[in-house]
Amino acid sequence: MSAPSYDGAAAAASVIMSPTVRACPVLFVEGICEIRLIAHHCLEYETQIVSCGGHVGVKEAIAAIEKWEAAHDTSMMVLGFIDRDYGSCQNNRRITVSHYRDAEIDMYKSKAGERLLKEKASRNKCSDARATVDDAIEALRVIGLVRKYNAKIGNRWNINDVNLERCLDSAGELDSDKFLSLLQQKNAIEKEDLRALRKMLQTCDGVMTESVIRGHDVSIVLGKWLRRRIGNRSKAETNWRVVEEDLRLATKSTELLSYNWARRIRKHLASRIHDGI
Repeated sequence: MSAPSYDGAAAAASVIMSPTVRACPVLFVEGICEIRLIAHHCLEYETQIVSCGGHVGVKEAIAAIEKWEAAHDTSMMVLGFIDRDYGSCQNNRRITVSHYRDAEIDMYKSKAGERLLKEKASRNKCSDARATVDDAIEALRVIGLVRKYNAKIGNRWNINDVNLERCLDSAGELDSDKFLSLLQQKNAIEKEDLRALRKMLQTCDGVMTESVIRGHDVSIVLGKWLRRRIGNRSKAETNWRVVEEDLRLATKSTELLSYNWARRIRKHLASRIHDGI
């Protein structure tokens, strides 16, 4: 499926300039992955889902729509969907957020994560699919702690652009020293700041990190594990792209609807223009 990807202003303009689209409920999402996930379960509404190039784009699109509404004394049915990582503190009634850190983690926390491994992993090496998914999330604990520290002290370190695959050893275990080294190189972190970060990591036993673990990182870890640690039943490709696509296909509507964001999105897309938001 091919769908255009806009920035926030272009996404709003694509809706405003189309009388047909304006007459329908519209959902602004961060990217193509969210379109694929939602359209997989709501195919009839695919044309009403618009990618905005990230969480900032979603917020910009909503703001542009509201400015247009005020100028034309009218209202449109629009809703934005972003990761909780960026929206947990927002109070915009037109934005809904994932339950965990992002939609991918929500999928892993549903039965979809288990079905993915039951389909792909060796039965002998992966006898408990749920525990294996949880282990993969826990394996990223150091990165989760760095994310929390980064947010707490107001740093703007770019963590997402660190090549996680380079930080995993042959068994798929995270080499925290290599991760910190790459993080330092990517962000030109001063030695004193790096020492403070390492000290924090040594004194944070018991700190929960699950809420800040990125689903994409879990897919990278599981892809690596499927190549060795938990086996690969079909000997098929297991890079993160394949793992994420298989996870999406393993989701079931009934399970996603246990999350408030999924219920709200389905209700919104199925609404009539006169129903309001």
